[in-house]
Amino acid sequence: MEQPQSRLPGERVFALAMLGLALFVLWHAYGIAGFRSLSSAGALPLAAGTVMVVAALAVVVQSFVSKTPRQERGFFRTLLPGRLVGFVVLVGVLALVLDRLGFLLAGTGFLAAAIFWLHRRQPWHVLAWSLLAVLVIYVLFRLVFEVLLPEGIVPERAILAWIGDRLRDLRP
Repeated sequence: MEQPQSRLPGERVFALAMLGLALFVLWHAYGIAGFRSLSSAGALPLAAGTVMVVAALAVVVQSFVSKTPRQERGFFRTLLPGRLVGFVVLVGVLALVLDRLGFLLAGTGFLAAAIFWLHRRQPWHVLAWSLLAVLVIYVLFRLVFEVLLPEGIVPERAILAWIGDRLRDLRP
């Protein structure tokens, strides 16, 4: 039998929180239709909630069987590494500037900063991938699914109208 591994700091608390969330999901799934039939509206949520509870229980049991926590690094450095904190700050900045700058500028800036910081690529490489990703997301959501995205300072409606006029001029 394998020797139990040492656990990370906070692992038991996290496992218990996941068990609580799984029980909450199972309770709400039961509230949809109870145990009426396999074809009821609540059957799939009940099955998913049950799988979540069983998996969470296994993790809780494993966390209580494992040895004492490793102390190779500090508690907060283990739970909140610098990259995670930095990325959360980037997401916070994105949330603050999204309405003012709009999706195109804020999204491109966010992706460029994140890719540059996490992968340390050359600036032109980062900008090219960021622009391509934002363009694909924009076309998919704004033009295909017609989801309204924050416009900001880029006059997207005017640009789309101009493109539409040029496309109409091309028709015979």
